[in-house]
Amino acid sequence: MSKQLLPKTTRDTSLAVLCFLFRIPVNRRRIYTEDFLKNLGINASQAYKARTLGQLEYGIHKDGNSDASKIIAAYEDEKAKIESGEAEAEIDIDPEKAARFAARILVARKNFMNDLFKLVPFLRIRHSGSAQKSPTNADGSYTMKIPGFVDVRLDADAETKKHLGLL
Repeated sequence: MSKQLLPKTTRDTSLAVLCFLFRIPVNRRRIYTEDFLKNLGINASQAYKARTLGQLEYGIHKDGNSDASKIIAAYEDEKAKIESGEAEAEIDIDPEKAARFAARILVARKNFMNDLFKLVPFLRIRHSGSAQKSPTNADGSYTMKIPGFVDVRLDADAETKKHLGLL
């Protein structure tokens, strides 16, 4: 049995794009919280129709990619240097290669961001109590209630919404 690592979770879109570029699997999730929607003064359906991204969360899966941890560490180190105002990095790279790599990053980011609008958002609902799994629905889906919150797809069926007490 192989050891499976939990994904690195982050809200850093730039890191998620970099991993995507290096073919490190990245799960993406759009989330609308009650406070977020209240601040906008709209409901979740209106936010979705208006193409409002909401809060973005990513799960970066490092399993099966021996370079993933090195790539993530290098990114985080460089980001910290940039944010602290340290001297500009001295990277000895051919200008043509740098331009080609920059083009790949910029195009990948554009595609990555456009794909986010295709994801059905989750509505994050406050929840207290112990972790609970609902019975599996006919389509194989189920919901998890986790202390703190429960995430429900915006397009969840009536059975799921009723189970969660939303109807």
